[in-house]
Amino acid sequence: MAISGEPFWRARSARRRPLLLAIGATVFVLAALLSAAAGLWGRAPTSEVRHALTSASFTERSETVTAHESRVTAAQRDHVDAVIARDFGSAPVHVARTTSGDALRWTVTPVASKVLPSDLAALQHGFTVFGPNVDDALTPAGGATTIGSGATTIATIAQAVQVVEQTIVVPLGILAVAGAVAVAMLGHLLVVARTTEDRLLRLRGASPGRMVGQALLEGVAVAVPSVIAGALVAQLALAPLLGLPVGVAEVAVPPLAALVLAVLALVATAVPAAVRPLAGDDARRRGASTVGLIAIVLVVLGAICTWRYQEAADAASLIRDPLALAAPTVVLCALAAVAAALLAPLGRLVAARLARGRELGTALTGRQIAQSSGILAAPVLLVALAVATGTLAAGATATSESFLDDAARLANGGAARITVSGDPLLSSSQDLLPAGLRRAASGDPSSAPVAPVLRSSGMISNVATGVVGVRASELPTIVPVNERRLDSAGIESAIASRTLPGVVLGSAATSGSTLTAALESSGTWATGTPAASAPTATITLWVVDPAGDAAPVSLPQTPVGGDNTLSVRLPSGGPWTVAAADVGVQSDVIATNVTVALKDLKVDGKAVATSSAKWAARPDIFGDRASTNTTTTIGAGLPMVDPESVGGELVRVMPVGPASAPVAISQSLADQTGLKVGDTTAVDGQVASFTAKVARIIPVVPGTSGSAAMLADLPLLQAAYFAGSQQPPTVLEAWTADPVVDRAGWGLHGVTITRPSTVLEAGFVRASATALWLAAAGAAAFAALTVAATVAALQRDRRPEIEVLRTLGVESRRQAGIRVAESGGAVAFALIAGGLAGMLATPLIAPAVARTSAPAAPDALPVGIAIDGLGLAILVGALAVAVAGLLAGQYRLTRRAAEGSRGADGTNDLLGGVS
Repeated sequence: MAISGEPFWRARSARRRPLLLAIGATVFVLAALLSAAAGLWGRAPTSEVRHALTSASFTERSETVTAHESRVTAAQRDHVDAVIARDFGSAPVHVARTTSGDALRWTVTPVASKVLPSDLAALQHGFTVFGPNVDDALTPAGGATTIGSGATTIATIAQAVQVVEQTIVVPLGILAVAGAVAVAMLGHLLVVARTTEDRLLRLRGASPGRMVGQALLEGVAVAVPSVIAGALVAQLALAPLLGLPVGVAEVAVPPLAALVLAVLALVATAVPAAVRPLAGDDARRRGASTVGLIAIVLVVLGAICTWRYQEAADAASLIRDPLALAAPTVVLCALAAVAAALLAPLGRLVAARLARGRELGTALTGRQIAQSSGILAAPVLLVALAVATGTLAAGATATSESFLDDAARLANGGAARITVSGDPLLSSSQDLLPAGLRRAASGDPSSAPVAPVLRSSGMISNVATGVVGVRASELPTIVPVNERRLDSAGIESAIASRTLPGVVLGSAATSGSTLTAALESSGTWATGTPAASAPTATITLWVVDPAGDAAPVSLPQTPVGGDNTLSVRLPSGGPWTVAAADVGVQSDVIATNVTVALKDLKVDGKAVATSSAKWAARPDIFGDRASTNTTTTIGAGLPMVDPESVGGELVRVMPVGPASAPVAISQSLADQTGLKVGDTTAVDGQVASFTAKVARIIPVVPGTSGSAAMLADLPLLQAAYFAGSQQPPTVLEAWTADPVVDRAGWGLHGVTITRPSTVLEAGFVRASATALWLAAAGAAAFAALTVAATVAALQRDRRPEIEVLRTLGVESRRQAGIRVAESGGAVAFALIAGGLAGMLATPLIAPAVARTSAPAAPDALPVGIAIDGLGLAILVGALAVAVAGLLAGQYRLTRRAAEGSRGADGTNDLLGGVS
């Protein structure tokens, strides 16, 4: 054979065309997958940034500065325009200056269709500073006020972009490793297939450098067209899904990386054959020790990377630390390499244990696996890597989606939070929630579930504490999250009460119903006192509906003495429960032993039972001198009414019962105050105060961001406020399980609707999930290709054994079973090892991925592990089916060979060129 003139590698390529075609197909897949992963990295964040901005409400994505129009001069207006332009720089924003009445407004909104991830920093800076800067610029004109949450929205989107940038490193690394191993495996088969030719060429004077150079040319000739085709296919697939590329590097770097990996893998497999002694051992028995060394190196590197990964505080710090960023990829590759390294010793162990028996098949299979561990290492590594990556993808994506959704729902409070404007102190029935919301909250079957929320605040041991009151029984429906993050059933049993103490005014909702009552009063004062100076009594009933909303109902003022029939109109809604009452007595003269009591309550003429409730005065609320005797009527006894007392004497009476409300406190509040279950504490608020008893400690109080807060059952919280404050706070909020509030038909106007931040973040989590599943699918494809190459190599290596086994009387079916058990046993081991590796890697990596996907989630909120079982089953099932098809082909070819049937060229391999 000549070694000059026309390159001899062309003739060799013609004879090895099946293997070269397989290498080309593998390189094609590698280039396509790397280009797809890079496309996700480059284009998915841009697409999701624009989608998030479009999905956000106008208030969420913009900010408006308002000033008094008549005070602002033309020069000041121009100065504000210049300030806005300076603050936002080159960021794509739309600035609208409008005038409405006396209000002059500047509204800044990002142009969603033009925003790139690189613009987010400028947008966040602009939204953060432009309001204060405009206020400073308009100080001579009285300053300005800013509304809107553009800065918060942009910050959330920027953090979500970092999650995609962090996650995309995993598929790029996995695909690069899997593709390189697959190409190297095929390159190894190519070297083995031309062993005889290489020996002959070296005997005729071909130098090692010349042979390696020709292998390099051969690799380039095969890889270049495959890389170009793979990159082109990937770009054609990405364009309609994610748009055009955002940069030249995104298009050029992945195929170049695929080309370099393929050529290096092919050259690396050719070098040993070109430089080893002619009398040395051939290539087919080497590799197990190399895999063991690689596994040790990767385990050490994986431990270091995992430590750095766990130390990273957020996605931004991960991106700045290459070791932390590479941790998932290195850990998965290390575990897969360990599985491949364990194949040989396990095969020898099985063979040794079974050699004493009479069963030829199992003993021979174990011995063959141990002998072929070098060639089986590649498929074992890639199958284990594919399953481990799939397990991580199933765990990380499901965990991230679950954690993000739960954290966002907990922070927001339901699928939508409805906030109405009003006085923070409850003063009249006009302060009730809109009738539509209260009707839905009272159990209207035609409406989505709604829960009124009483939000207030107070101080406990100098710790600012948020107070959230909501019906505990509604939590599973309104805030449906994993019980590890919010144990709704346990909270309900700890803080909820089945009934609110008091007098129930009927059993049905009212609509303009009339309450009538007989007021009995008596007292002693100076004889001959004019009627205008005689004592008068007033009673205000504090009524609460089943939803927990409250209102004061004031009966007409009446003179003290004798019996009087009073009537008052009840608010619509209900049925109402009288949870407390304020009894007031006013007199211009000294009156003693004054008693006031309501009897014979009726609603629309129907009598109301009052005997079940026992009432007593709360003298500490108004600082009065009322009697604390328990009565069966709504009323009070005053030993004396002092005419000097401004407004007279006022007494709060309530049903006899505990004055404290059982609450569940956040872990943050427990840590800051040292409160424990069973402790009682006073909550001193600027609006209202009450006494709380700690019944449970939970990670996060719904409707808060994990700060110091407590959760109480709304009716009992109302009762606690009645028992501790002169005037309770107003219910100005409601949570609902329906994210589309507008379609509920509640007739809401002038309300603020807040939805969970998943509107902004969910798309980025899905992009990260797509990238992880792409890595798993790519690793599975390369694993299947490597298994095919391994089966072909084993068919070649085991061909001499066929005649020996047939001479020993082993029938063809038995021979085929032994052959399939060799490769099938290795693959089965790899599937199991990959599953175990994934189960080990997922708890190390998935929680950190989930936390970075929800950066606003409090640290106290547990992550937990969730698994996308369907996705994992599809991946493993597809890989198993592909491998089963290859093993079925191996079985058929082995039987044909054992029965003496060969092809025309004398081969019986899956890759016919390997002879």
